[in-house]
Amino acid sequence: MFGWQGKLLRIDLSNKQSHVEEIGEGLSDTLGGRGLALKIYTQEIDAKINPLSPENKIVLATGPLTGTGASSASVCAVVTKSAFNETVISAQIKLHFGAELKAAGYDALVIEGKADQPVLIAIKDEEVLFLPADFLLDKPTDEAESLFRLSFNDPWVARETRILHIGMAGQKQSPLASLITDGLSVTNSVGIGAVFGSKNVIGIAVRGTKDILVQEKDIFLKSITQNISKMSQKLDKFFKFSSYTPFEYYYQHNVLACNYFIEPFANQVTLDQIIASWERQRGCFSCPIACLRMKNGRFLPEIDAFMAIGPLCGIFDVSVISEIYLICTKLGLDAVETGFLLSCAMALKEKGLLKEDEIPNFGDKENILKLLPLIAEKKIKILEKGAFKLCESLNKPDFFLGIKGRGMVFDVRNNHFLSLFYATSTQGAVYFNGFSLLREIHEDIPQEVKSIQDKIAISESLGVCPYLFVTLPLDEVLSLFKTVTGICLNEEELLKKAEAVYQVERNFNEKVGFKKEDDMLPKRFLFPEFESMLNTYHQLRGW
Repeated sequence: MFGWQGKLLRIDLSNKQSHVEEIGEGLSDTLGGRGLALKIYTQEIDAKINPLSPENKIVLATGPLTGTGASSASVCAVVTKSAFNETVISAQIKLHFGAELKAAGYDALVIEGKADQPVLIAIKDEEVLFLPADFLLDKPTDEAESLFRLSFNDPWVARETRILHIGMAGQKQSPLASLITDGLSVTNSVGIGAVFGSKNVIGIAVRGTKDILVQEKDIFLKSITQNISKMSQKLDKFFKFSSYTPFEYYYQHNVLACNYFIEPFANQVTLDQIIASWERQRGCFSCPIACLRMKNGRFLPEIDAFMAIGPLCGIFDVSVISEIYLICTKLGLDAVETGFLLSCAMALKEKGLLKEDEIPNFGDKENILKLLPLIAEKKIKILEKGAFKLCESLNKPDFFLGIKGRGMVFDVRNNHFLSLFYATSTQGAVYFNGFSLLREIHEDIPQEVKSIQDKIAISESLGVCPYLFVTLPLDEVLSLFKTVTGICLNEEELLKKAEAVYQVERNFNEKVGFKKEDDMLPKRFLFPEFESMLNTYHQLRGW
């Protein structure tokens, strides 16, 4: 088998056992990655399940390109039912974890049951261990990771082992809990950290030594060289500005806002100030773009997290925003939803609708920092379930500015593309770090939204970063797929697989109880053309 390994590792936590299963036609049917994980998960789990029950499962899956050396092929999808908003959720693990899981010999990992004590699942090829993890409890995520690596006798093995884990928020089963991999907060993983915690899984450590076979090696190596050249030429601006590439555009078109959208963004913090705070760039496995930014050895927030914990909370000092982000990462809190929650709570307090003394005022950085550990430990009941539940508990549902329980970070009234992109996401108001504005948007917004969503589904199923599609057209991606797997698909067949991903997610959410009305914008953000755009989009999807 080329590209894929053809194997699934099933972890039974309740009995501390594991076994390997062959994956048959599910690979070519779904491509792998997000598509494969969704197929496994939705076939095995009832949509009505409590996300934190032992019966829930977590599925991780790599794509056929993950770990092969193809440009930006590092992505590993993790799928479950979110403990935050109860939609099906697919997060994207970057850096090196996915490549290591593939090198261990597996296309997918299924975690089921519940351990009786906190455990760390350690995988080295065929060997699977359930290690006691009590010594990692309540530790900051960076310290916990260091402690685990120090337990290895061989420092080289420690360095090459890749870790996916949770922090205090996940251990306390906070709905705001996210995942961390090698110090990086996992994109779109809010609520998944709580599912890990409910199973007493503190983390997964993977070390792989197996080869990943490619069918047409010479053509593949030549393609990689050509792809790197194209990415360098077409992504020079993105290479410089990273996820902040649309920052100036957003500012000029009033997409940025402050203080829970009460005030417009008046350039209180500039792109130059943000860039000046960066010390170095870092890329994921086999990625020439290096879009991640770091300072003092720590990852810095991408644009959506920056806005949520910064201007939306009345914070404009870049160093303070970075400090808040670091604390969120150490606690295992999703910075986007945590920032949005704080912003919403502060706005409610300002309007006299929330009386709790613990709630800070806009711009009160000291009390925001003090509040974060209390949120992670679920010590402030009214805040523990996020902004949507907060507004619901106060009988102010219209005060919540989000989609399907997920908060909106940008003011979409002046960006109709982003409004529809937010609204129709199956996982809530999920922002993909500027990807939507790295290409020209035409007049047919519903078609453009669908096209980009489909390409994101393809990329996350193949195991590559969505930014690859900015530089490579579909036919070149198909050619790369063929050189790796030997399978020839046309564009229509590939797009049908992407559409199937959205259909599976939509079907699951409908069984949960989500309806078409849940695709509507908050009343405050509605504009006259939106409903017509939404209807057209639904027709394109066949909904």
